[in-house]
Amino acid sequence: MKYLVNLDLCKNELQNARIQNLGTPPEAPLTGQFYFNSTDSNFYGYDGTGWVNLGQVLNGADIVSLINASSYKIDDDNLSVNVADALSKRHSHSNSAILNSIEAAFTNALKTKLDGIAASATKTENSATNGNIKINGVEANVYTHPGTGTNPHGTTKADIGLGSVENKSSSTIRDELTTANINKALGFTPKSILEGLESARPSATGSLRVYIATDTKKIFYDQGTNNWLQIGGQDTISWGNVTSKPTTFTPPTASNGVLGGIKVGANLTIDANGVLNANDNPTSYLIKQEKFIAAEGQKLFNLTKGSYRQGLGALSIFIYGSKLANEAFAETSTTSFTLKTGLSEGDVVLVEYIQLINVQPYPIHSNEHLSDGADPIPLATTSKEGLMAASDKSKIDNSYTKTQVDAAISAAINGLINGAPGALDTLIELASALGNDPNFATSMTNALANKVDKIAGKQLSTEDFTTALLNKLNGIAAGAQTNQNAFSNVKVGTTIVAADNSTDTLEIVAGTNISITPDATNDKVTINNTYSYTHPISHAATMITEDSTHKFVTDAEKTSWNSRTKKYAANIGNGTATTITVTHNLNTVDITVTLREVAAPYNAVITDWQIVDVNNIKLLFAVAPTSGQYRVVVIG
Repeated sequence: MKYLVNLDLCKNELQNARIQNLGTPPEAPLTGQFYFNSTDSNFYGYDGTGWVNLGQVLNGADIVSLINASSYKIDDDNLSVNVADALSKRHSHSNSAILNSIEAAFTNALKTKLDGIAASATKTENSATNGNIKINGVEANVYTHPGTGTNPHGTTKADIGLGSVENKSSSTIRDELTTANINKALGFTPKSILEGLESARPSATGSLRVYIATDTKKIFYDQGTNNWLQIGGQDTISWGNVTSKPTTFTPPTASNGVLGGIKVGANLTIDANGVLNANDNPTSYLIKQEKFIAAEGQKLFNLTKGSYRQGLGALSIFIYGSKLANEAFAETSTTSFTLKTGLSEGDVVLVEYIQLINVQPYPIHSNEHLSDGADPIPLATTSKEGLMAASDKSKIDNSYTKTQVDAAISAAINGLINGAPGALDTLIELASALGNDPNFATSMTNALANKVDKIAGKQLSTEDFTTALLNKLNGIAAGAQTNQNAFSNVKVGTTIVAADNSTDTLEIVAGTNISITPDATNDKVTINNTYSYTHPISHAATMITEDSTHKFVTDAEKTSWNSRTKKYAANIGNGTATTITVTHNLNTVDITVTLREVAAPYNAVITDWQIVDVNNIKLLFAVAPTSGQYRVVVIG
């Protein structure tokens, strides 16, 4: 169990206790920490810089050995005699404060410096006068420079390592730029010499003039249209003005003994960054790329490094990195393509295509099965399926088309019905006349078969059809049925309401708090409840009936439940705070607090804690816990 704060025993004894036993010192010790070393059986304490043996016992020999090993040696065997002599010579100084100040200021360096000065030495100082020094404060001339003039020593340029420097008549370049010097340097006489600011230099026309820039000290020569050549005036010349320099450098061919350039061969590709790639299936295909810089309006582009198979989606085109849709170009040939829209001058076109190698490509499906294709299908015959011959197609072309057949049939039908009377000159009129019966002939045959044979004396006469029968028939409404599926009685609750006659009417009457709204148009009757119920603010418990899942709670039960202990738990620690307030909201100071580690093995730990109020406590730590390191549980 870990204690996370200092443990105050209030001056009580710590009895029957053992300190930590370790074979090696603990890591990251703190000042004052101690332990028992089980290897050498000694107690050690940490003084902030190292471990000190707390159980060391020194005898006389050990003490003398330690003294002799220190920087404050006492090697006198008669130590007591020396001590007595020192005590007898002990004295004090009245100016001890001054002596102490002198001792503090008079360093070893000053002592060494003083020891190096000879007795009766002369003080020598610098002098502001050239060739003089001060001796004991008095000016004394000790040196007179030989010679006179601007070069009293007669020094030459060779003496100072400038023997190859050309002698100049002037110390400045402006004074040196004479006509003679310029003509000599150029090897010819320029037509004229101009000067001014470099930014004011006129356009070059090939006039053979020389222009001197007074601000940058550069010298230019007009050697051609828009071509000022810098011929002097600075230590370096721009790379663009260096003549006769190589434009390209061809490295030697690489070999097993020579470091040099290599070429991209078959089955390999190299991108713009110089990355060399091997083909995934070098026995079947190569992925190649080519780059083009478009001319104004250019559409057609020809490949120079390989070919692709048309119609297989093997060609991809990119304009400034954006891939074009397949509809934006046409595969003109196996080594070319044409854009639908012309490009602007300088547009960058990158083409990536797949070139088949060492493999017979699939034939184009549109012609591979023709009679002269790679996989021909035989012509169809009367006994075998196949392709249609050209002669068969000619026969079909000479046959009636659907439109022609439809026209012929329509003409025949029109000729058939044109001789009919006006009421029967259309198919719909004929169908209506026949009752739309598709089996009209059969229906008529069956009807005639069911006809009663006329027998003498069996026919109806006017006397057989009496007036009473005629009146009865006249009293029946048109479309009346023998059974109208009507209710003979209406049952309301336990009461049966029966009709008194065939014309009797059932009346629905509104009652108390009931309204009736008839709707003759839609054949509806709406019955509404107009009663309004107001629930009482309070009512007796007898108005409520308990069941197995809904019961009353007594005051005793509520008191019992409220008196039961409650629990609050949370993870604490943020790596900074050593005092952490925990709000448990248990509304009591009668609580129990426990603390454990969040991670396995969930060790219990102890720290100091304080009750702030009925809903808060404070946890006190010597070292701030890390984020969520501990879990606190409060029960109350």
